[in-house]
Amino acid sequence: MNGIDLTPREQDILNLLCQGYSNKAIAEHLFLAPSTVKWYNNQIFIKLGVNNRIQAVLVAQETNLTSKLSAVPNHAQLPVTLTSFIGRLEAIDQLCQLLSDHRLITLVGMGGIGKTRLAVEVARRFQQQENFVPCFVSLAAYTQSSAVLPAIAESLGILGRSEGKILEQVVECLSHAPTLVILDNFEQLTDSVSVIDMLLHSVAEIRLLVTSRERLRLYGETVFPLEGLSVEQTDPSDSSEAVKLFLSCAQHADATFHPDDQQLLDIVRICRLLQGVPLAIEQAASWIHAMNPSDILMEIHGGLDILRTEARGIESRHHTMRAVIDRSWRRLTPQEREALMCLSVFQGGFHRESALAVAHANLDILSSLLAKSFIRHKGAQRYDMHEIHRKYALEKLTKHGPLAIVRARYMHYFADMVEKTAPQRWYMDEQQIKAMNQLEDDYANLREVIEWSLAEQQGCIALSILSFGAIFFYDRGHSSESIPWTRKALAQCAGDPDLLTRAYFALALQDVHTSDEEHDAYLHWALRSENPELIAVAHWQYGDHMRFHQRYDEAQQSYERALELAPQTEYHSLYSIILSYMGQMYEERGDLDGATHYYRESYDRMKADEVRSATRPRNLGRMLLRKGVEAQACELFREALDNAIHLDSPLWTFETLLVIANYLQTKGEFLYAIQLFAACFHILNQLQQTTELLEEKVAALRAAVGTPAFDESWAIGKALSMAEAVGLAQEQLEALYPH
Repeated sequence: MNGIDLTPREQDILNLLCQGYSNKAIAEHLFLAPSTVKWYNNQIFIKLGVNNRIQAVLVAQETNLTSKLSAVPNHAQLPVTLTSFIGRLEAIDQLCQLLSDHRLITLVGMGGIGKTRLAVEVARRFQQQENFVPCFVSLAAYTQSSAVLPAIAESLGILGRSEGKILEQVVECLSHAPTLVILDNFEQLTDSVSVIDMLLHSVAEIRLLVTSRERLRLYGETVFPLEGLSVEQTDPSDSSEAVKLFLSCAQHADATFHPDDQQLLDIVRICRLLQGVPLAIEQAASWIHAMNPSDILMEIHGGLDILRTEARGIESRHHTMRAVIDRSWRRLTPQEREALMCLSVFQGGFHRESALAVAHANLDILSSLLAKSFIRHKGAQRYDMHEIHRKYALEKLTKHGPLAIVRARYMHYFADMVEKTAPQRWYMDEQQIKAMNQLEDDYANLREVIEWSLAEQQGCIALSILSFGAIFFYDRGHSSESIPWTRKALAQCAGDPDLLTRAYFALALQDVHTSDEEHDAYLHWALRSENPELIAVAHWQYGDHMRFHQRYDEAQQSYERALELAPQTEYHSLYSIILSYMGQMYEERGDLDGATHYYRESYDRMKADEVRSATRPRNLGRMLLRKGVEAQACELFREALDNAIHLDSPLWTFETLLVIANYLQTKGEFLYAIQLFAACFHILNQLQQTTELLEEKVAALRAAVGTPAFDESWAIGKALSMAEAVGLAQEQLEALYPH
């Protein structure tokens, strides 16, 4: 062959070298011992006059020794994969672009997230696009920094390595062709980053793609954080990446497995709980031959025991998720381990302030845990921990840490935070809006604290959160949970009149079905508190209770008593609020003039108090609309929308959009009305509220426009975000009555 005398066996091995087979893969393919393959490699290198694999491949291509090779693309030194690659297409595109522009990319993520597999796919794509020869260097078995250069030299196939000249030999080898070097599992060797730095300065045509659980912190490094596979379905006719991986692995475990709709839903829940981590999904799916998806889901909720595999041919470090995380845990300092265990009590994330108060984790510790892929930065000084890491750390805390002490700090921190920051009145400034948003961010933590304290018969902690956070729970749509919690906490807590008054206020505010006995208790404890504001609010809420039961005379008396007390309080908008509810009572009684009077007085008082509300301009607008004053009504609807958005209130936004949708229906703008009704349905679902009140409206609109037109408009409206729905409402008001 072109003057180079290779034996048939040497030709076979050279072909496989050019196709990217490792020594181990060649040995398995040709049924040879790895040592025999190395001997043949040496003979081939001597005959070709080269020192390593890359040079051998180049000579084979230049001298047409590759003419008899298969059409498989040349992926020198890349591992042979046994399963198909799923998802990550956008990440591959991004990484290839980064490699075109930068010389050092570090692919960072937790163990099991799929860094190695992605790096291999990126190398294949990058070779096709840029003609860089890939060189894969596995470092998983090494713990000494001195092993990095010899490992690179071995992957390059350099023979006769001289101990003192390995760097020169590696540099000389890499200088023959543009090369992409993949340094896989570098996290245990971060002390040897100087090797990377030397290679970058010594070889012009080199790219380095490093996979690691922690960043290198090397000048010139570009970090690419890797998250789990997508779990949410973007196309109703197609599964998400994570679900596709689960189904593929399940088919390997049991080729007869074909999930029904309920099983598919459970699989989505599994993937969501595992947050798209490929290795964990593969391990969970491996049990499909012995368990239903619902059983697997239940096991995962119980802990990490189910996340393991008995499959042969897998490295032992990947047999269980615990083993994977153990590898990272060992690299933490004692202080970092203590902090991570304490952080595991948080649900759904935490702020810097709460991390310091509960886990004694300062910014330096958080930064280190972030760099080592144990926590993630979610913006605005907020962090979270992957659920798999959280379960692992919580197991450690339960077995070896001060769980009771940390849990007590956790519960009291959030009880104090709600008492100090949650709005207690219906007018809100920028600071209170920010506090409401932070409470929403921490809702999973609030739920955990409430349920823990109720389970431990510490109902006063739960009652404090539910009472001082009443407006938050109501406004953000959490009443379906907070109402039963409040009743359970009341049964465990007694004594403090102020706290009990606030608790009964929470019930009265959120539950129209509050009993007479509960309202009597509310008034009793309010009077015991001797707090004028609490007493005034109790009379207002008692009036509301009577109005709901159409006992209007008693309601009138309670409202008037509340109005008498309101000026004695510092609750500046209370008088205006009570007037608004009195207007609602007169509207229900059919007295439109009386309703308009109270709504107008309420609105004027709101303006005088210089507070914002969506309810008061909206209510006055509705009355004016019924009296035919449409232009002024539309102006008030605009104001209500602006205030609802400014106050960041989904509930007030929904109520205002609903009024505008009704108005558009009366104007014959059926298609736009349908879109807004669909958006209202979506908001209600987010608020976990019933949609029964809208059913009749929807049926009437379907009859008015026909099913095809209705379905098309409904689909458009359902896809609108809240901001887009507000924009649509504003556009339609402007079209009907321009400013």
